[in-house]
Amino acid sequence: MDDQPTTPQKVLEGRPTTSKPSRWAAAGIGFAGGVLLFTALYYQASRTGLWLIPIGIILLFPLIASVQLALRGFLIWLRCRTSKVVVAQAVLWLLVVGFHFVQGYSWGTPKASFEQWVMRPTPPSIRNFRWNGWVGIGGDRSVAITFQAEPSATREVIEHYGLVPESESKWFIGDTTNETVSCNVNLSNWCTALKFPFEPLTAPVVYRSPEGFKQGHNVELVTDQDFRRVYMRLQ
Repeated sequence: MDDQPTTPQKVLEGRPTTSKPSRWAAAGIGFAGGVLLFTALYYQASRTGLWLIPIGIILLFPLIASVQLALRGFLIWLRCRTSKVVVAQAVLWLLVVGFHFVQGYSWGTPKASFEQWVMRPTPPSIRNFRWNGWVGIGGDRSVAITFQAEPSATREVIEHYGLVPESESKWFIGDTTNETVSCNVNLSNWCTALKFPFEPLTAPVVYRSPEGFKQGHNVELVTDQDFRRVYMRLQ
């Protein structure tokens, strides 16, 4: 009887093998994750006015990509199946992207926005809150706000910023000597540009930050004598 020598090939037969995940698959996941991450950061910035957030992708993308590659290498070292390696990389990106989408949504609610731009806590009577603006480097900002509230809440905002009445405001400057008409025309144009709802004021009153007031930079508030409709500018 001839004994056939056992070859390495026969020894390997029956041993489970795994194929190494393609680097192109990892690159594709990283590219798609980067696009989704930028979208999530843009969404978060549009909800909060913090337009420096998308710049964070310059730092965040390389970090997550490095974690992805490290995770891929570790799973390959553990001899995980190709499908599991691919899914794990995709889940990593989805967790990061989902976090920023959820954070953008929660930070962009009317209550959260009011507390970000105006004051906290939010008075219960605040309603129909709208804002438009941005925050730049060093805290520079240009924010427009409008809302309705009970007189007590409006007075609370005025006291919070220490605002004082301003009789010679540019809101009263217009083509007519009637200050109420001029103010409403200016407010209407301002609201139209910002896509804000406009409600004429019967007896407008303008408040502004006193000289040297640091909190909130320069704040300007226009309201009616009944303190129920408010238009604000923060710069």
